[in-house]
Amino acid sequence: MEINNFLRALGHRLWIIPVVPALAIAVGLGYLLSQPPQYMASATLISPPSAGAGTGNAADVVAQSVSNIEGAITSGPVVEQISITTEVPGGAVRDGLDGVQVGGANIVEISYTGGDREVASRVVTAAVDEVLKLRKALGSPNLKTIPGSEEVDEISRSSTLTRGLISVTGLAVLLALGLVFILETISPSKSKKPEAAGPTPIASTHHIEDSRAGSSDAAPSSVASEQPRRWVRPGSSNRGS
Repeated sequence: MEINNFLRALGHRLWIIPVVPALAIAVGLGYLLSQPPQYMASATLISPPSAGAGTGNAADVVAQSVSNIEGAITSGPVVEQISITTEVPGGAVRDGLDGVQVGGANIVEISYTGGDREVASRVVTAAVDEVLKLRKALGSPNLKTIPGSEEVDEISRSSTLTRGLISVTGLAVLLALGLVFILETISPSKSKKPEAAGPTPIASTHHIEDSRAGSSDAAPSSVASEQPRRWVRPGSSNRGS
């Protein structure tokens, strides 16, 4: 279908574009509001360089140490031990637990997101304990927790709703345009007028005149042939003529 036909179709199907996104927003908003609140617990670790580290390779040592800590937080043995300690399923621990470097420094933030405040706090505490047990193996013998960094906050629902509604609205608009395209493809627009029939061919004037002339020439011979013949008695003469 050409773009002109598609734009013409929008004229009589324009109602689809606002209606479909409105319905999608209503459904998405209802779903987001029905979800339980989420909590994020976090704690911050710092890994000061060891006394034996040289100044030349200090940055490389810190980067390697932070990378080891990030990998250890979500490793299988650590996740399994956290699950045993907190009685939280291993899959939930793995999905909600995270460790990220803060600002490119030798600081790592451990966080856990879940639907229960107390559970989130227990998981982060257990994660910190497990990482501290492995600090020598991770190449961070001076790894420690920053005092007062442990906290639990409720994730703002307004930001979640905003992001969700933006995503739903964009998808709904694309869906509406696609629906208009499909409808126009299946049932073409009624505004298209049928092609007008061509003019009725007119017989040639010369042909008509020739046919009339032919009929007039044939008429006398046919009339003459139809006149009755007079009977003449043999041996008699037409005296009255």
